[in-house]
Amino acid sequence: MTDADVVVEARGVGFAWGAVAALHDVSFRLRRGTITGFLGRNGAGKSTTMRLLAGLGRPDTGVVVVDGKAAHLAAARAVVGYCPEEAPVAAGLTVREQLRFAASLRQLPRAAEEVRRVVELLDLSSVESRLCGALSKGTRQRVGVAMALLGEPTVLLLDEPTAGLDPSQVSSLRALLLRARDGGAAILLSSHVTAEIEALADDVVALANGRVVHRGPRASLPSAVAAIACGAGGAP
Repeated sequence: MTDADVVVEARGVGFAWGAVAALHDVSFRLRRGTITGFLGRNGAGKSTTMRLLAGLGRPDTGVVVVDGKAAHLAAARAVVGYCPEEAPVAAGLTVREQLRFAASLRQLPRAAEEVRRVVELLDLSSVESRLCGALSKGTRQRVGVAMALLGEPTVLLLDEPTAGLDPSQVSSLRALLLRARDGGAAILLSSHVTAEIEALADDVVALANGRVVHRGPRASLPSAVAAIACGAGGAP
């Protein structure tokens, strides 16, 4: 792949939550048609990085660029689908209402058709009328992924998307992500499960203590795990 395939780039990104430094000089790229596995222990900075890539904040130092634009700009956010570790659903809305609300925020044309599409993709038909507050963690997670897929974004940022899913749902989600990748999407997939990364990722990026400690192809996954252990000061 060439530089023309790069759709997301973090360059020298630093960020702090108040007095607590979260990221230090983080740099990596996401390319079209590629799944990048994102590894690191709790507190390593993965979720903070994803928020910045999604345009939900600005780095204190460095830049985040999506599709040639600063990530926080509306034009950049329009091409990004983001599912945080805790799906952002409203307890008092039904699944259908939640998806329609998310589609309205994205100002999608033919929103009703798009909601129907993601409901079918994530096998949510049987729970469309249920309140989000009454859903299991796994089902809420599928709703979160469905929200991220609205509008067929060219960038997908998924933070632990398989958490709470049963084996058949994990298999279905894997197949969905591979189809999105083959359709040209650039996908960043965060997971604590190395088998998940091994099954899906083309590339891997690893963080430890807010710093990138490894970048490489999927074959380098053992080196990424070792780098996390060294960078975090202990065994994996």
